[in-house]
Amino acid sequence: MLRVSSRSAVVRSLLSGIRRQSTKDATVEDWTINPLELGEENVSHMYCVPSGDVKTVFPTSLPSQFSTQTTSIGEMCWILRRQSYQMMQELKSFDATQPHNFRYLLYGADGSGKTICLHQVLHYCVKAGWLVVFVPGVFSWTHSDRELRPSTRVPGTFDQPDTATAWLKAFRTLNSHFTSQVQLSRDWQWGKKDHSLAGEEMNKVIDMGLLKPALATDVVVALLEELVLSSGRFNIMLAVDEFNGSFSPTTLRNQQKEWVGPEQLNLIRCLLQHIPQFPGAVLLSLSRSRMLRCSAPGWTPDHLLNGGTVPNERKLESRAILDSCRAVEIPPYTRQEMERCLDYYSQRRWITTDVSQAVLNELWHLTSGCPKTLQRMCASL
Repeated sequence: MLRVSSRSAVVRSLLSGIRRQSTKDATVEDWTINPLELGEENVSHMYCVPSGDVKTVFPTSLPSQFSTQTTSIGEMCWILRRQSYQMMQELKSFDATQPHNFRYLLYGADGSGKTICLHQVLHYCVKAGWLVVFVPGVFSWTHSDRELRPSTRVPGTFDQPDTATAWLKAFRTLNSHFTSQVQLSRDWQWGKKDHSLAGEEMNKVIDMGLLKPALATDVVVALLEELVLSSGRFNIMLAVDEFNGSFSPTTLRNQQKEWVGPEQLNLIRCLLQHIPQFPGAVLLSLSRSRMLRCSAPGWTPDHLLNGGTVPNERKLESRAILDSCRAVEIPPYTRQEMERCLDYYSQRRWITTDVSQAVLNELWHLTSGCPKTLQRMCASL
């Protein structure tokens, strides 16, 4: 297989001396649109995210390559994938007071756009007034050099003060209009001196977790439990990217320099505790792009949640979650989607040379429609 650098060289050689008019069928939506207003006619077209939402909804959770492009171009635009649109349509009829089965597991080849699809659905939920519980990357929890502290609450497990603090900040930014509405259902004892009383606003509890990082992990645990108990008052979406990281080896070690398993991390334990019976919508995504200390021969749910990367003693747990979700494959771009993406790059001068039909054919051949590969190759054109 050609390396990306050599692939780009092939395309650059084709570009030399070639100029053409824009592809006739390539249409770029060069306007901003509220995701609540998206319709069937927008599927497989580009649309832009309101600039204010970029900082609120997606401050640090987007793939680094896509974030770099967004910063360089000065706006966030992406292709509305059909899978995202179909999930948005289903969420329109979601009723928190009624039985439901919105439990999806996104999977697909490396770089196919699973994280972007997840973000598109999250953006819809935020604009529709949902409370969103979002874990932007489990591997950022399990492959981290941040502090690991033995738990005083659950022997043999570990808290992650800095990781929990960062998550609480992001949660409050994303759900600022909800944190004062959720009140504690019971008293919580955080330590010998710190406690919170039933009826206290969750906003105050989050403040305490931010001021005292040693308590931040326990605050996250309490927050998720209280949100589950508040179900029915408002719509809640639980979204987790890189979910298979909950069952894959970590790069963390304890004080004895022994490897720590993900099941020993209280943030992971709390997450897995609530997923099976979570009362709101659940959207999980799989990825092997940032896996360390192990490798998977494939990218299917069976490879990543039931394969060799999952310890045998945990396969029953991972399989139960897998069986409870509807698996949705995120495919590469269609030829039409790729051409619309290229036309957008040209309009925004991300590509500074006109693209010939020969180059289009070569890009399609070299990338097979993979969004990440296409983006990487075009960055050098």
